[in-house]
Amino acid sequence: MNLRLLFCLLSLVSNTAHAAAWEAVANLNVARNSLAAGIIDNNIVVFGGVNYFGEMLNSTEILDLNNPTAWQLADSTDKLGVSEMSGASNNGQFYVFGASSAIAYSSTANTWRDVDVQAPSIRSKTSAIQHGDDIFVFGGHTQAGGKIRYLKTIEAYNPADNQWRSLKAMPIALEGMALASVDSYIYAFGGLQVGKKAVTGVLRYHPAEQKWQRSGFTPLPFPRLFPVGHAAPILDGKIYLLGGASLNHSLLEATDNVVIYDPISNTWQTGPRLPHPLLGHVAVASDDAIYVIGGTGGDNSLSSKQVWKLTDSWKKTLNEDQTCDLNADGKFSALDVTLFTQACKAKSAYWKCNLNGDTGFNSKDITLYKAHWKDAKAACPEIVPDSSLLTLSANGLNFGNIDLGGSNTSEVIKLTNTGNAPLSIDAITSSNPVVFALTTNCGNTLDIGASCNLSVQFSPLTAGISSGSISIISSDASPDSSQTIKLTGSGVAPSPIATLSVTSLNFGSQAIGSTSPAQSINLSNTGKAPLVINSIGSSSNAFVVSSDCGAGLAVSTSCTISCSFSPIVFGNNSAKLSINTNASTPATISLQGLGNQDSPNVAVIANAFANKLSNIQVESAGKVTKLLADDLVGDRHQRFIVQLSNGQTLLVAHNIDIAPRINVLKTNDTVAFYGEYEWSSEGGVMHWTHHDPSGSHVAGWLKHNNVTYQ
Repeated sequence: MNLRLLFCLLSLVSNTAHAAAWEAVANLNVARNSLAAGIIDNNIVVFGGVNYFGEMLNSTEILDLNNPTAWQLADSTDKLGVSEMSGASNNGQFYVFGASSAIAYSSTANTWRDVDVQAPSIRSKTSAIQHGDDIFVFGGHTQAGGKIRYLKTIEAYNPADNQWRSLKAMPIALEGMALASVDSYIYAFGGLQVGKKAVTGVLRYHPAEQKWQRSGFTPLPFPRLFPVGHAAPILDGKIYLLGGASLNHSLLEATDNVVIYDPISNTWQTGPRLPHPLLGHVAVASDDAIYVIGGTGGDNSLSSKQVWKLTDSWKKTLNEDQTCDLNADGKFSALDVTLFTQACKAKSAYWKCNLNGDTGFNSKDITLYKAHWKDAKAACPEIVPDSSLLTLSANGLNFGNIDLGGSNTSEVIKLTNTGNAPLSIDAITSSNPVVFALTTNCGNTLDIGASCNLSVQFSPLTAGISSGSISIISSDASPDSSQTIKLTGSGVAPSPIATLSVTSLNFGSQAIGSTSPAQSINLSNTGKAPLVINSIGSSSNAFVVSSDCGAGLAVSTSCTISCSFSPIVFGNNSAKLSINTNASTPATISLQGLGNQDSPNVAVIANAFANKLSNIQVESAGKVTKLLADDLVGDRHQRFIVQLSNGQTLLVAHNIDIAPRINVLKTNDTVAFYGEYEWSSEGGVMHWTHHDPSGSHVAGWLKHNNVTYQ
């Protein structure tokens, strides 16, 4: 079946939407032009065509419109490659018609079969369309001896009874016209007639009566043909003519022009131009959208993989300053006046007819209409289709850290229609509704300038980062009418928090050898898990710590830590009180106090030295200035010199062999003492171990680093 035939295909009637911009859809796997296409079970089926290299194809691709993310390769025929064929859908089958034979594809079985009955005539470059139970094949040409003969032939194929029948001929011989099935009629637009002349005519055929109507229809804005046939897609009863070609010195020139015809008012509007000039493409309508598939720019050197989508772009009402060009030819003329008058009289106008505000439409309104546009005979203002535009207050939400089992306060994103037409909201969905719960007060339509809100609540199920998105499918006129809000947040396991009532303690001045009153700290678990307490302690012996905290704290409970100051050095004493827990944040308190020895006892020692007194009990503290050798070789009599705050020095010694020793003693250490003073010319000696059974001498002691030696 080596065919060189025009295709055309069935268009489906769709409901109204509001967007008016082309959107890229998944590319074909194989670039092709002069192909055929149809709709079966909400799938787009494309077949055959010509590839980049001019090779004819016999492959099939399918796009599922329920999930239009990628085209799937389907069954291919065992025939030769084909192009310029006509195609139409009927009862779940897709039919492709060649010059003398036809094949049919079933999406259910994913197989092609031969149609075993031959058409009454053999012809090329026909146009075909589904209408009622039949597929009608129009026009085309035959070629004999190098001479092309255009045809008026009409034949109908009924798939149910597998029969062809010949019908009353067309009024003129044509090929390459665009067909559209509306109500009881089939419309034919443009085409190529004898002499290779592209036409602007509009014909209407009544299949049941086999009658044609040639007059009374507003012609195409400029001559056009559709070189691979064309079934014009229909949205909301309006017929869309997309791209195609004009003839320039017998050469085809592709166009990106889009015009839309209203059979009721017999008027045209200009639609959004194709992304680039196209011919050899196909177009189908389904689910309130038009899909333009494949094609070429007209130089026959490139075939396209591209697929484009357009939703309804017919302007449903025209303001008074938009009624200039009712036939879409770009300028004001007598034809526009005729269309204005006819539609107003027939009450099919979608604009204001009573321009003078009297009792109704009359000749005065026609006069006003002419006067309003008299200066637009060279060019009319372009009628720009209404378009809605969705603006979001944010394109993403980051919820931060949320405890497992908990959730955040809902975050809100505001949606606003900043376009000049109502916005249709088709769907708002969360990719992970359990983790990112979505609520909204948005309805199905958002008026011009109106807003609504999306609220999202994050409830993590697992620890770590969770990601998701909110998808909004609407009639937004931007290149991608599907907008996405990115969502992210982190789930964290419930954890304890160690909270302290203070972060620092200052004990002021305290005499060395003495202990301050205790100060209290409150430790609370303000987290959401039990707090384990491993240890509580100070980094210095100068600060003595105790607590009633035990091994841990339950959630929302507290305990008390006590700390007192017993200075071990003169001057500043500082440390850190650390509470070691299983909380992620360390709990520490800064401790500070001042050690001093300014006490009455210093004056007592000074008086004893001045008056050469001995056998006096004294208590004080001093800084070690010198470590002396033991007083007897081999014995344990430890000796060292301390300096008091008044500058006086004392020799500290013990007087019995079994007295304990300060093993780690260094110069500049502070030592507190209590013992018996004995005068000497160097400052005196303090014996700290004097004791006798009769009680004449009290036992003394030394304190070093808060350790008492006695």
